[in-house]
Amino acid sequence: MKPMNMKFIKVVYRYSFWVLSAILLYFSFPDKGIPFLGLVSLVPAIYRTYKDGYISVLMGTLIFSIVFWVLTVDWFTSFHPLALFGILIPLYLYTMFPFVVLAMISKVHPKPISLITFPFLWAGIEFLRGSGFWSLPLIYLAHTQYHFIFSDNLIFKLVNGAIPSYANTIGVFGVSILVALVNTLVTIQIIKLKEEISIKSFIPSLVVLAIILGGVVNFYSIIEWYNKEEAKAEKVKFGLIQPNFSPWDKLLAGDFEKLNEVKELFSKASKEADVVVSCESILRDPVNYYVSRGRRFGIEAMSISRIIKKPIVLTFPYLETYVTNTFIDIKGKKIPISQEIYNYYNAALLLDEEGKELARYFKVHTVPFGEWTPFAEYVPYLRETINAIVGGDLKPGKEFVIFSIQVKRVGGPTVIINAAPIICFEDLYPYITKRYSLMGAQILMNMTNDGWANSIKSQKQHLVASAYRVLETGRPLLRATNTGTTAIIYPNMSIKVIGDFKKSYLVGEVPIINKEITTPFMKFGDTIVNMLIMVCFVLSISTVCINVQRLR
Repeated sequence: MKPMNMKFIKVVYRYSFWVLSAILLYFSFPDKGIPFLGLVSLVPAIYRTYKDGYISVLMGTLIFSIVFWVLTVDWFTSFHPLALFGILIPLYLYTMFPFVVLAMISKVHPKPISLITFPFLWAGIEFLRGSGFWSLPLIYLAHTQYHFIFSDNLIFKLVNGAIPSYANTIGVFGVSILVALVNTLVTIQIIKLKEEISIKSFIPSLVVLAIILGGVVNFYSIIEWYNKEEAKAEKVKFGLIQPNFSPWDKLLAGDFEKLNEVKELFSKASKEADVVVSCESILRDPVNYYVSRGRRFGIEAMSISRIIKKPIVLTFPYLETYVTNTFIDIKGKKIPISQEIYNYYNAALLLDEEGKELARYFKVHTVPFGEWTPFAEYVPYLRETINAIVGGDLKPGKEFVIFSIQVKRVGGPTVIINAAPIICFEDLYPYITKRYSLMGAQILMNMTNDGWANSIKSQKQHLVASAYRVLETGRPLLRATNTGTTAIIYPNMSIKVIGDFKKSYLVGEVPIINKEITTPFMKFGDTIVNMLIMVCFVLSISTVCINVQRLR
């Protein structure tokens, strides 16, 4: 065989490891993933990083990123054909960093044990990717471990939920560290067995076994705790509305046909439920503005709770108007000018059974390029272009609000529930649900609309990611969605769902957890993980600096 052909085969062989890792990792995520693959999917990539040079790793991570991210978030093209390509560059930079740094570390410290830095580098990058105004808090390594949520078999649930259960103490990023650690230990085990076979060489496998057994015990204790709490807790039936409206439909002011469908769903759910919750922006008109103008559409919408005689959570774009008085100078004369200012908010309102507004929440963490446009003041026509595609220019709220819901029992005491209203992808941020829980929230209540992507894959990715908020806080999570996946997730990881892309409603009995209960994560878990990641980053940067000096 010619030398050129041999060289080409070697190159293909080397980069096939990266392709294999990308494909295995893709198939470990929902919709139809195999979570077990998440525990070994990065092994080929870590192995090549340990063996190859920096240029090879840079090219390998580029191939890995293109294959993995294009397959995993292809639903971004639903917003715009170029949207996926727009996020590939930052996603590549995020993906490339831990591998390149690991390559440098393994050259300074060539023993396999140096690979132990990788889990912290990977989780640190996930933390950065999920922080700030331009964040993508989806597709974390922790999210590959999810099948236990959908099983009622205790043994299956305990074994497959072993590693995710650690989120109760160290949160979602701590679980990502553990999943990456298992990948790393498997890689070290392979390297060790290639060098020698002895009792000592099986230490990595024993550590993996200890992690899983410890998780089984931890998860079992969580289930036992929840069962005891559920037995003594008050139960309230919640109804969750899934109207299955297309968010891409042309907006019609005062769409009575849509309003009648919403009223019908509320009515049906109220026959079984004590409280009824709508999905995000179930009415896409500024209902409050219509009410202030005495228009029938707004009056009928705000009368739903009074008609069904149940408390409800109603969502719509809230329009706030106010007048500013300024002066302009015309030929030395100051002329008063009055200007009406319009601000839209993504809002959720709590209405009692008499139709009275008891509380209002404006979404605090708005979606960049969906609900507001970053850099709009620097790029001409950017805001207009983005708004033409997704039609959003919303103001963020300023504070988190607890909804105190009163459920009046016939012949019994009134039950008061402290609910945390969480809109859209706010349920993907641990700091939000943690803050709400410390404020006294007993349940987490998410109103969202994933219908924009028109993808079951994206809806399942969101559902699985939000389940970690339940493990972290020990609170049940109610998810009322537009097109799916509408669900109730309990702290023992049992779940009730209705199918995607169907008009329906879900009713489930939810125990009202003692608001004084705190999990280890709520007390100190994120602090521990952040410190570990920070220490690892400092050590890694020091090693990189040493490596750079050596290259000089």
